Amino acid sequence: MRPHIFRLVPFGATGPHIDNISAARNLDIAGTVELDGAMLNVAYRISGAPEQVKAVSTNPQPARKNDLWRTTCFELFMKATSASEYWEVNLAPSCDWNVYRFTGYRSALQPELQIDDIKITPEVSQSHLTGLRATLPVPPPLLGRPFAVGISCVIEDIEGKLHYFALRHDGVKPDFHNPAGFVLSFDSATA
Repeated sequence: MRPHIFRLVPFGATGPHIDNISAARNLDIAGTVELDGAMLNVAYRISGAPEQVKAVSTNPQPARKNDLWRTTCFELFMKATSASEYWEVNLAPSCDWNVYRFTGYRSALQPELQIDDIKITPEVSQSHLTGLRATLPVPPPLLGRPFAVGISCVIEDIEGKLHYFALRHDGVKPDFHNPAGFVLSFDSATA
């Protein structure tokens, strides 16, 4: 199956929040996501001004951690096209990660324990984060059926301000959980 190519939009790039993007205006975040059997490969690329992204150290013992989105964190969301439950995946440049399962929009958050490891490779050039690659299993309930994916990220700049990027923004504040942003289609039955 061919990869989907994506480019993320900073929250506030259009509409009433345009003044909120200062440093984010200089960043371009794009990448690819590809289904390979029961695995999803995702690659994010930061260009424009990666020196504006706060540096993060790699954890020599990556682990499942909460609250990764409080600093630079790459995210993706997966949802069966015919169901309300969905999964949130957090991928940190530290190589820490987490996967959560929701029964509906922001409902009944719980760790997805059927996924116990994600391979993350941060990409660094001249001490600046320039991207991140990850390989992760598709949650078992999505195997053998069509599903949609939303791609997003939180970027913390060198001044400590958070910037929100997604395939699309539909609300008055950033909301990566909004199913309207799950716009990439996959079918693991045909992968």
